[in-house]
Amino acid sequence: ISAVVGIQGSSLQCMSFARNSLTLLCVVNEGSKQTVSLWDLSVVASGRPRKMFGTTLEQPVARIVFCPWEDSQLVSCGPNAIRLLRIGVRGSGFRSFAVPLGPYASHKHTFTDIAFDASLTAADVSNRRFYASTSTGMLFQFSYATQALEYIWQLHDNTAILSIG
Repeated sequence: ISAVVGIQGSSLQCMSFARNSLTLLCVVNEGSKQTVSLWDLSVVASGRPRKMFGTTLEQPVARIVFCPWEDSQLVSCGPNAIRLLRIGVRGSGFRSFAVPLGPYASHKHTFTDIAFDASLTAADVSNRRFYASTSTGMLFQFSYATQALEYIWQLHDNTAILSIG
């Protein structure tokens, strides 16, 4: 990574490629803050990648990933929050909002990872799901279409803690 975009590997928190493999997002730890940068890799063959934008994150993230269905949509997770982010026109920045955690909003969770439904080609948006795991072994399932919390499982004992709907 440092050879391509000039980021020290030891400070890299996470990175994600867009579905088209032409856009790279990197989150870098810089002391007590994190910065995120978006890179256009379509120009690598003719030179160095172009940095589309960079900004300091207001909320710390453990992981941020591109949505496999939309190259302009990302999902992030970290302490007490899951956020949906949309890249602005021509990579001009992010718009973001917190995903509602329902009755678990007041609980302290450290979300550690994001995953998406395996049926990436699902034409019906209402069937798309994304998941967030916690450091305590909980798995939250959300509808991608509505961003609504659908289920929470406690892993390792196959228990559904919450079923909505």
